[in-house]
Amino acid sequence: MNYLCNIDTTSALFDVCYGTVTEVIIPYQLGNQFGGCVTTIRLPAMEQCSTTSIGGRHVSYSHSSSILITTCQLDIDPLSGQVDHYQGNWDHLPKLPLTLIYKYLSKPDRYSMSLVCSSWSCVFHSACLWRQWKVDLGSAVPNIERHATTFAMKHGSHVRYLQVTFRKYPVNGVCARFSRALVDCFRNMHEAQLIEFNMARLDIMRYWPRDTVKYTMLNSLNAFLKTQKYVRKFNMFFAQMGVNEGCRIIESLTKRCRYIKCVYLKDFFQPRLSLFRIGRFIRGFKHLANPNLHCLYLNYNCLSDNILQILAYRCTTNLRMLSLRVYKNDPHHHVLSQALWKQLIIKCPFLNVDVDFETMAHASQLIPILSPGIPLKILYIWSGCDPSRIGEWSINQTLQHVAVHFKSTLTSLVLELDNFGDFIGGSLVTIAYNSPRLLVIDINGCVEINVLDEICFLQQQGKIHLIKFCVTSCDLTETATDALKQLNDKYAEMISDQDVDFLFTAEVIGDDIV
Repeated sequence: MNYLCNIDTTSALFDVCYGTVTEVIIPYQLGNQFGGCVTTIRLPAMEQCSTTSIGGRHVSYSHSSSILITTCQLDIDPLSGQVDHYQGNWDHLPKLPLTLIYKYLSKPDRYSMSLVCSSWSCVFHSACLWRQWKVDLGSAVPNIERHATTFAMKHGSHVRYLQVTFRKYPVNGVCARFSRALVDCFRNMHEAQLIEFNMARLDIMRYWPRDTVKYTMLNSLNAFLKTQKYVRKFNMFFAQMGVNEGCRIIESLTKRCRYIKCVYLKDFFQPRLSLFRIGRFIRGFKHLANPNLHCLYLNYNCLSDNILQILAYRCTTNLRMLSLRVYKNDPHHHVLSQALWKQLIIKCPFLNVDVDFETMAHASQLIPILSPGIPLKILYIWSGCDPSRIGEWSINQTLQHVAVHFKSTLTSLVLELDNFGDFIGGSLVTIAYNSPRLLVIDINGCVEINVLDEICFLQQQGKIHLIKFCVTSCDLTETATDALKQLNDKYAEMISDQDVDFLFTAEVIGDDIV
């Protein structure tokens, strides 16, 4: 289907037909009242169409990576308005629509499109097309390291959002190849001013065993970070750095960049380190904590009363998220001051805290960490598999503590427990009933059936307002399994009417209860 759209200099309309291949013909005025450049855009059938505005023109276009564009010069009879003849003329395609088309093409397609003519090639090198760059080292693309280096040489200075991922784990010769590629990329990007830097799962401790290769790459990364002034998001999750390597990364990042908004440092350091006692880490953290800080992701072994004081002193109301991860094998026996938590909340009244317990679930471990002063929003507990502690989690004691101290802030409760013989009881009902902001309960563990029934009844009566309540119950007798099936049937109408995600299943091989 063809659409011939008469366009003036202030508005334009690309009419896209759904469900069929569409050819759109657009005359673009070039100052001559009856002359101009016609652009033909052929688009495959798409389900969705988006609308944007370019230079005051409302443009609807389909998200497609396969676009064929032709242009032609028109001679139009001023009396009849009929087209006398046309001839191909690639040079008259406007830059703005061409740039828009480039943005929705993959890098290989962009390169192919740039070979059409010199004017298209010129637009291909526009800085706005290369603000985002994701380099996937170890992907199936042949010679990806060489391509990454070439890209960094040509467009590295234009990049604002950088993401480095590792499809394969860098070991032996692969590790050395990745290191050379990263060194070359960082060296060629010294003029770039990043807004976001993402290089997660580097895992230095496990996959970079050769010190020469590792330190060459880290030296290059440090030199690159020292050139950055405008980083707002920094993500090196699961880097597994040693103390000196990790502290040096933080020092390089904060040398010139003092207004970072989001910092992701969960598992940034190697395990079993008491970082809250290391002076170099504390000094570096003082520069990370700034009035612009919005969210901070850390391990609990990085946190101390001193760190809380730094956050309370340097941060403002912008700080909204503090996410903590606690490992059983990390130092976690230090208890943070309730008074300092309250001081931090006064300075940052919109602060929410997420706590993620990994491989630990006993009440004696959890309750001291869950200080009553924490504005706890999300609680995640994974017990891990510890045969020596099965049936000894005292999980109801932990839940009762949560129900008493975090009822006004808790929004999500996620439990993954091997709590055979230690069934979750009425403490879960207490949490659901006393927590007005609670929206999600997701449990994989042993739960009493009557507890599920009580919570569903409260939901049916409008006394609680969950949007998700999913339980996979373990260690059930045959009678309890049948009762669980009946529970799904009993509240099926309520679940449908309220449009909520309620699902109760039994962990039985080959038997999924819906």
